[in-house]
Amino acid sequence: MPKTRHGWECPLPDCPEASPQFKHLSKEDLRRVIGDMQASGMSYREIGMALSIHWTRVEQVLRQMLQ
Repeated sequence: MPKTRHGWECPLPDCPEASPQFKHLSKEDLRRVIGDMQASGMSYREIGMALSIHWTRVEQVLRQMLQ
C-alpha cells in the first residue's frame, strides 16, 4: 500500500540564520534590512531564510523600493 504524505515523518529543518530580532519589523525597517542584506550580496532565498519570510516577498519588497 503506498504511503501518502500524511504518513511520512518529515520534520522541517530549523533555520539557524532566523533571528527573533527580525520577527516584528515595521515596513520601513523591513525595507532597510532587506536592502542592506541585498547590498551585502545575499540572495533572495538567503534573505528570506534569515528573516523567516518567503523569498518572493523579498523580491516584492525590493521591487517596491525601486518604484
